[in-house]
Amino acid sequence: MSDEDVAATQRLEKLVTGLDDVDLRLDLGSGWSVTTTLGHLAFWDREQSLNLAAWQRGTPPVGGDNSVNETLTPILSALEPRAAVELALVAARELDQVSAAISDESRTEILSSAHDYVLRRARHRDEHIEQIERALAAQS
Repeated sequence: MSDEDVAATQRLEKLVTGLDDVDLRLDLGSGWSVTTTLGHLAFWDREQSLNLAAWQRGTPPVGGDNSVNETLTPILSALEPRAAVELALVAARELDQVSAAISDESRTEILSSAHDYVLRRARHRDEHIEQIERALAAQS
């Protein structure tokens, strides 16, 4: 696990800890809310945990597809806001732990492949954290 990923998980935890239900329902545009964005992060971090586990077994990950996001949006919209918070934090922490446990050989192989996103999660987390922060600032 990278220091950036741990920092992004901590940043996410700090952000969501102070949100109330109104904040969690805040519209971020394109049918997304803070809740759906947290569910989205939970899904993709969970998928990368599974990909890393597969990689450790010698099976390269299949990778993501934007059509999955479109499929998940209505499902994630049905989540209770606090459940989205919990899912996002649990998935981020789980991925950080799985990432920390992989071998140096696997880490090197993954980071030098087209699947480096499996280990480099901070960029994705930070993108959505900033999206939420901008919407919260605009709401004030």
